[in-house]
Amino acid sequence: MISNDPNSGTLVLRLIDNSENKEWSNLKIHTLCFQETGNEDPLENECLGEELISRTNIGVNDQLTIRIKPGKYTGRILVREETFFFGNTVVSVGLFGEKLSSQANCEHLSGNLNGAISDISRCPGILIKPGKRTMIDFFVTNEKESFPLRAFWLGLFSKGLSGGSRQFSINHSKFHIYSE
Repeated sequence: MISNDPNSGTLVLRLIDNSENKEWSNLKIHTLCFQETGNEDPLENECLGEELISRTNIGVNDQLTIRIKPGKYTGRILVREETFFFGNTVVSVGLFGEKLSSQANCEHLSGNLNGAISDISRCPGILIKPGKRTMIDFFVTNEKESFPLRAFWLGLFSKGLSGGSRQFSINHSKFHIYSE
């Protein structure tokens, strides 16, 4: 799948921080996984397919670039980051290869995945064309949701006060895919 062939295409992943305070200048990509099968948990760090990126930081001025053989691929990208002291989080999953109900680029929703409030982007497959760039932009939006009481009670009843849940808020985020 990864290729040095000059006829390969290029997958480019970028971080765009549109948050109010520009506090997410660097995020951790836990996995970029292609052709995954059998994974029932989108927040799973382990890739059950071909892992192209694992536990890699990306900054707002960076581009992660991977040369890939032409084709149409399914994939999953997991981005998870938190500020330890304040409990601010970005938890986002991009699922590529989804059947969408509209002609939208990606459909976005938020929900509780395994106890973590998470953003999910359901996107079409990743199409890699020879000599072309396929861009995946990851946007941290200025939309923020806080839930300190939920975090307190969840922490109290699941781990005790010392270990409580640190997810006091989430900066919402989304993926967008396009070809150049």
